[in-house]
Amino acid sequence: MDNFDENLYVYETDPDMEYYDEDPNINHLIEHQSFLSSLNNCAFPVLEKTLVSVIGFLVWALIYRLSHYVLPNRWTHVVSCICGFGTLYKNNIATFTHVIYLGISTYVFLIILVHYLNSKYKGYSMALYCFSYLLLCEFLVESQVWRQISSIQMIMVMKTVSIAFDVEKQVINMPPFLHYFGYIYSVSNILFGPWMSFQEYTKINVSLNFTSFITTVKHVFISLSCLLVSNCFGYWLIPDDCNDWLLVYRDAFLFRTSHYFISHLSKAISITSGYHYTDVVHITAIEFPKSLSQVVVHWNIPMHRWLKHYVFRPSQHIGKFVAVLNVYLASSALHGFSAALALVLLSLGFYTYIEYMLRSKISAALNSCTLVTSCKENCGHAYTKRSTLTILVNLFFTGLAILHLAYLGVIFEDISLMRATNPLTHTISTWADVGFISHIIIGIQCV
Repeated sequence: MDNFDENLYVYETDPDMEYYDEDPNINHLIEHQSFLSSLNNCAFPVLEKTLVSVIGFLVWALIYRLSHYVLPNRWTHVVSCICGFGTLYKNNIATFTHVIYLGISTYVFLIILVHYLNSKYKGYSMALYCFSYLLLCEFLVESQVWRQISSIQMIMVMKTVSIAFDVEKQVINMPPFLHYFGYIYSVSNILFGPWMSFQEYTKINVSLNFTSFITTVKHVFISLSCLLVSNCFGYWLIPDDCNDWLLVYRDAFLFRTSHYFISHLSKAISITSGYHYTDVVHITAIEFPKSLSQVVVHWNIPMHRWLKHYVFRPSQHIGKFVAVLNVYLASSALHGFSAALALVLLSLGFYTYIEYMLRSKISAALNSCTLVTSCKENCGHAYTKRSTLTILVNLFFTGLAILHLAYLGVIFEDISLMRATNPLTHTISTWADVGFISHIIIGIQCV
């Protein structure tokens, strides 16, 4: 049970992150086209459009990194902030008002907590302020504007809350003004993420080398490849006249590849900025999962780490149930209090718990390496991970995980349709079309 709680199996995704992965005109063109037609009519135009933006993002990141060679350290934070707003402007953000307000207000509130109130609960107080702000924005800000800036606000909130908890625990001192805003608006992750701690932000690697360049090119290549699959080749690989379950898998897969595009692009920008601390996503762990638990850990690794350190652990002393509930609420709040996402989060949290308990019992009954996590060498099980029985059981759960991913993810494929209708109605209707098969399987496993 401790392993389950510690890993915080929460599904983290952002269906509103719609930078390049939605173009209904393109999708309409390619639904019944050949590979060459998809290449000419979709892939080349998408690449041409996207590469211009990607190069722009990388240039801003490189300017920040090079500034460390010519400017004193304190002024590099100013450059970080300027370049961060440069990337936002490059991405045609509708308004900077909310972005600027959140940064200034959280710093003022942190000063009050540290120097005037001397609060013992700086982290909780900041979290309450930030999540209240997100909730108000959800209802008061125009929906089109909020969709465009919500993921930016999410990253800023994660940074601010992590600073408040780290100051409370005396891991870091109260950041100076320039350091704080350089971190909050850092060009390395203001637009697409990934989250990184304030300590990681201050440990930039300014040296330029060939390895860093090749790594950046690799992540850009993977990112663009995923974009092309999501926008152009998915309908060619699995056309509309295929089996219904193949179409369900295709639609969920297209959503996942759009997430991979953003994740690897964010990694490329982060590396160019001088940061190379953690992976953002593990595609193979998601597409060929040993368990659902493995999927949610590797879907957004930095966010998983943030939820573990700043939501689960601080509230664990109240009780594990409350701690897990706080993780669920925090994840839902960060992603916009979406009814559809809340259903997916709730379902997946229940799924992973049932899977954890069931596989623990199977492992004990068969004395086999069939737990949700891989066993270490010399684990003591009679049937090791290389035995036929273990392989068959693990393959069975891999198949179930792929089915659950297709079922849960299919609702996010057509975001425009979801927004045009009631999201809750759309979700239930989509799952009803496939007979609620995933929930039925979990219900059988409970028995």
